[in-house]
Amino acid sequence: MVCAGIVPKVTSNYCRVVGRAVRATGVGDLLARQQGLWRNVPGNAPHLPCRDWSLAGCLSSKSLTTWSATYTARGVRESEPRLPPVGLAAAPLWRTGARALSTQPQPDTSSTTTITDATGRPDETPYQPVRDAPPKSDPNYPWKWHSFLPEHTYKPNLNVDLKRHVQPTGFSDRFAYYTVKFLRFFADAFFQRRYGHRAVVLETVAAVPGMVGGMMLHLQCLRRFRQSGGWIRVLLEEAENERMHLMVYMSIAQPRALERALVILAQAGFFSFYTLLYTISPKTAHRLVGYLEEEAIVSYTEYLKDIDDGRIPNIPAPPIAIDYWQLDPNARLRDVVLATRADEAHHRDVNHLRANLIKAHRGDPAPYAALKHGEVDPSQYGS
Repeated sequence: MVCAGIVPKVTSNYCRVVGRAVRATGVGDLLARQQGLWRNVPGNAPHLPCRDWSLAGCLSSKSLTTWSATYTARGVRESEPRLPPVGLAAAPLWRTGARALSTQPQPDTSSTTTITDATGRPDETPYQPVRDAPPKSDPNYPWKWHSFLPEHTYKPNLNVDLKRHVQPTGFSDRFAYYTVKFLRFFADAFFQRRYGHRAVVLETVAAVPGMVGGMMLHLQCLRRFRQSGGWIRVLLEEAENERMHLMVYMSIAQPRALERALVILAQAGFFSFYTLLYTISPKTAHRLVGYLEEEAIVSYTEYLKDIDDGRIPNIPAPPIAIDYWQLDPNARLRDVVLATRADEAHHRDVNHLRANLIKAHRGDPAPYAALKHGEVDPSQYGS
């Protein structure tokens, strides 16, 4: 037991005398340095945990317990006991701590299996997607991702028209078109054929327009007390989809220090530029995004060509990509790039459609296919 604050006053005074005697002999200081049991409480003499109320009992190393006490103005609150031995022969705390860390259980890797590909080289075990488990309506569905939910997964529309292009007409369209061409020149000069790094950096910027457009439209609808026709959700879904592209490609290529610095500058600059542009002309802003997505389709097509030519290894698809796009468990990098390119084509059509509606002064609601990554034809409203 702890002497002070618990036993009667007479016994407590007796223990104070014992504590002073121990401190005078120097034994207490030695024990304090060894085990950290010496506590100086304002108004009290140092207290030792005692087995009995004799001097021999208090000095006996066997009677000392390794309790860690928290002293307060109202008394003593004991916490969980510690088990290391007490006494002059006890090992220092740093040794016991290192020993405890070294005895921590290590992850079992004996169950990890490998397979070989066509060349006989080791390959990763095919990922088992979580969708093969119980139905998603089951509350015990074993979902392991925090960046998206099961209802956010979908199959990409790989049949989308990749060659669709909106010819620029008028000053605003030409401004958007040549601005994108100007940005494309610098991207090609910086990244060249490092398409994995290009995807990581550009996806950090590609997620900006949807968020800015959704935010501006959200504020406009609040000011005018009207509905958005589903366009807020479509634009925010676009931003979320681009962010998921970043999460996927972060599993494939890690950006360098210079590229991380470029991300900070590019995101800050593009956010300011696009917010100003959207405030002045929402039609021009959406047209610019449409042309940006057209260039993204070109970049991912070149990425696929390098994979097919063997210049880039066709590695297994990351697990997050398999679950997000509902890919085959044996999917490869090529399947990931195909799904990403289909998403970019979808964003191209949605933004060109939005620009056409604004140009025609029409308030049509967002098509249902725009929310489900389906086929969207912007030409039905002209350009």
